[in-house]
Amino acid sequence: MNSQKLKLILIAILSVFLSGQNLFSQQGLPPVETDQTEEKSTVVSSPEAKKSETAGNLPQEEGEKSGEAENQEEVPDTSNLVISEFKIEGLKRTKNFYMQRVLKRFKGKKADSETLKEIESTLQKEELFSEIKVSGQPSQTDGEASISIGVKEKITFIPLPFASSSDGGFMAGLFVMDMNALGMHNMAAFGGIYSKNSLLGMATFSKPPIEPGSFGYSISAMSAKNENEKVDIRNETVLKYDSKGFSVSLGLSYKIIEWLSIGINGGYKWTDVNDNDEDGYQEMVKSEKSGSGSANITFSTSDWNGWYISSKKLSLSAGAIRTDNRNNRFAEVASGQLTFQQPFGSESFGRLRFLLDGAGFYGHDLHISNWQGREAAKVSILPSNFSTQKIAGGSAGLELIFAKTKIGSFSVYGLYEAVIAQDWDKDYEFGHGPEGGIKLYLSKIAFPAFAFGLSYNIPKHMSGYSVAFGLAY
Repeated sequence: MNSQKLKLILIAILSVFLSGQNLFSQQGLPPVETDQTEEKSTVVSSPEAKKSETAGNLPQEEGEKSGEAENQEEVPDTSNLVISEFKIEGLKRTKNFYMQRVLKRFKGKKADSETLKEIESTLQKEELFSEIKVSGQPSQTDGEASISIGVKEKITFIPLPFASSSDGGFMAGLFVMDMNALGMHNMAAFGGIYSKNSLLGMATFSKPPIEPGSFGYSISAMSAKNENEKVDIRNETVLKYDSKGFSVSLGLSYKIIEWLSIGINGGYKWTDVNDNDEDGYQEMVKSEKSGSGSANITFSTSDWNGWYISSKKLSLSAGAIRTDNRNNRFAEVASGQLTFQQPFGSESFGRLRFLLDGAGFYGHDLHISNWQGREAAKVSILPSNFSTQKIAGGSAGLELIFAKTKIGSFSVYGLYEAVIAQDWDKDYEFGHGPEGGIKLYLSKIAFPAFAFGLSYNIPKHMSGYSVAFGLAY
């Protein structure tokens, strides 16, 4: 299992094993909404900003005193000083030594306003804090600066009951998740899911690489029992079968530099199949035991503009599967994903951003349990129960945060999707159409809690919808 992004581990597992529930991926977290009388959730102090704020708030008749007040409250100029240490206040569950490792790369840099903003952006990308304040002061050593950081932690340990509905299907369950396990931004989760056609239990733990030159790992185990119904690209049933199985996987990752990492994954899977279909395809659904291995490389950067954490990411993976099935002894797989998110500035226009996603999957001689659905192409205009060995697609559009409250921010998005996939008759089919919806980003928790979307496949004249609460977004 690929665990490059902590919180997406669980989402990816659910989407694959529950046959295409429309689980929206997280696009980034907005800042905490505050009253005008409250301190802003994110503050980066610099001499220039402090001077402007002080001068703007003083009455004109006190002009002679303004210089004295300004000198008394002015933040020391650290733009020519070198960062030597970080003093962090407000940590509760998060370990101080972990944050020191996260910020280690900034030591030796000039403590100017640009660097302070980069530090704040790095802290936002940890997705552990609802409030962040960063400022610099001269240290006791000449030529060096001490960076003071004040934070307020988000809720990261919580039991998550959830329910979702997608294209007529219903799913519910309970997971206990810790997005900051051991105080070092590890992810631990266990729980179960029930739906009309599935019963699933799983446990996972993931530790990401912290800094360049460090390793990360993930381990997961899952057991599932499913009543499977597969459809073609026109949403017509082609195969029904029952299955149960167990899988375990282990991944190892290594961060080469800040924006480049590599990884390897291995796993074992047992699948027991009872074929209920009388119209053929029996050879495709035999029971099997398999071992798999893959390697991946990821290029990734992200930025915080005060509204979103926007990412630029390219991920490539290739691997092989060895089975005891005489018809599918050896299978090859490859996949790729591209994400480009770009806000229009950092002020008011920053609440609007451009979204571009692309993804593809290729498999040869795969057991049907390893076929992929519409999630492998990052589209929603295909039937949720459709699966294939070969698919590629993408989408482009806009997202806008239109309201902020103390519980979080609401956004509306609109995309246009396109996809090409191999159907069950081996012919390739092309589809395209719009998708739009609404999302809620919680300010106190590290992932969205609500999403609703509508889509329409123009060539196939098919519409779909998805509604999700809790974890399934």
